[in-house]
Amino acid sequence: MRVRLRIRTIFLVVNVIILLMPLAGIAFLRIYDNELLRQTEASLLGQGAVLRSTYLRVLFGELSLAERAKYGLERETEAQAPENPELGQLQPSLDVTVDDVSPPPLAALDYTGEDDTKAAAAGTAMYEVLRDANQNLGTSISVVNFKGQVVSATGLSMLGKSINHRPEVKQALRGEVVRLMQERASEQERSVWESLSGRGRVLVVVAMPVVWQRRVYGAVILSRPSLSLSDAIVRNRDVFAGLLAVLIIAVSLITLLTTVTIQRPLRQLIRQTRRIATSASSAQPIENPGAVEFEELSTAIAHMARTLEARNEYIRNFARNVSHEFKTPLASIKGSVELLEDHFETMTSEKRAEFLGIIARDTERLDRLVRRLLELARADVFNPTTEWVNGADNLEALAKRSKVTLKLASPVDDLPIAMSPDAFESVFTNLFDNAAKHGSANVTLEVLERTGAYFRILVSDDGPGISVANRDKIFDSFFTTARDTGGTGLGLPIVRAMLQRHGGDITLSPSESGAAFVVTLPRST
Repeated sequence: MRVRLRIRTIFLVVNVIILLMPLAGIAFLRIYDNELLRQTEASLLGQGAVLRSTYLRVLFGELSLAERAKYGLERETEAQAPENPELGQLQPSLDVTVDDVSPPPLAALDYTGEDDTKAAAAGTAMYEVLRDANQNLGTSISVVNFKGQVVSATGLSMLGKSINHRPEVKQALRGEVVRLMQERASEQERSVWESLSGRGRVLVVVAMPVVWQRRVYGAVILSRPSLSLSDAIVRNRDVFAGLLAVLIIAVSLITLLTTVTIQRPLRQLIRQTRRIATSASSAQPIENPGAVEFEELSTAIAHMARTLEARNEYIRNFARNVSHEFKTPLASIKGSVELLEDHFETMTSEKRAEFLGIIARDTERLDRLVRRLLELARADVFNPTTEWVNGADNLEALAKRSKVTLKLASPVDDLPIAMSPDAFESVFTNLFDNAAKHGSANVTLEVLERTGAYFRILVSDDGPGISVANRDKIFDSFFTTARDTGGTGLGLPIVRAMLQRHGGDITLSPSESGAAFVVTLPRST
């Protein structure tokens, strides 16, 4: 069995997919942006580790063993500086979703202390290394001694200045590896991708202490803008092309889903209605409706078309039967009137009385037919009410009115029927009249079933019964074997229509003598 989704479920799935696509894109760009940030941080940490070791070796090349022991004594940091700072401190950890962006770096100040000639000489020796790193990688680098004085830098204007007042430098001179995001000091034009990421003016800053034997001899401060999204997309265009292909496939699948589940069934429904307009007999539900609502709608349309076709057929047959029933008495009345007009003066009184009697009888028959047709029409369109009636209240009176004797094969004093008194009277009056017209003197009622939502009552008479040939016709309109006694053939159709409008029914029951019907009546609560 194929699974049918409801339209609201289809729209929900489509809308969720449409909602998730930009959210997934935003999440991807956020994650990718964070990865670019950490790549820049990792690069700076690696450069800092190399420059730190280089500075320490160059500095110690200028110092004897005794001088090494004395140098940096003012910066003992037993608690902060580990034996091996590289361990556990050089893994990138910045996160754009957690870490704040610090203000631009504070301006360098003039150094007022005593110059450190050893550190200055080491810084001068490192200048070429710093310049190459700046030209090849775009990294801005400053090397400071343990007092915070710049002894080497990619920007020559920084040489000899003091940056000991900067928070990241203070932390590094205490033996801590510092990494942070910092706003750029100067305004620069930002690309569209930088504007989207919100990091067009952000620098990645790493401050790394120069430590030997748990003493801080200085620090290396590195900064560089992280790789921009535009550059990253160009570098990884194959990956982004694959992502674009995935998005195109997702959009195509959404289009296919809506086409299969909505557009195609709608076109099938249009074709179905056009077929029904041409021929109602071709009313069949559409195949592959896609959604539950389309399946239900198509089935309802097909059922409606078949119902209307059956109703039209009923009306055609009904009109044909009515015209036939009216034709005979009208022809008789017309012939009698013509004869009276042509021969009234020469006609004997007996003949005039005979023709007038024919006119009276046929007029009465027409009147009876009209009344029965009105009663059948009311039964067909009767709207049940909330009224109820006790079945025992007037059954005997109705039987007397129809000139039959009522016999009860079981008690009927407690039969709350969910029908109005008029509808109940119409049903049993027609049953009793039908029995009387077919020569019955006695009618017997027996309650067969009292449980559930319905009562089932057997109504039988002692008449001649119904022949085998006529059993399939007795509920047809205008079919009667008692035409001579005033039968119109509408009694049983009226009974069935009235019962069915109330949810009940009437069926012919096998009987050895007389006619027997099982009447199903709705039970009142």
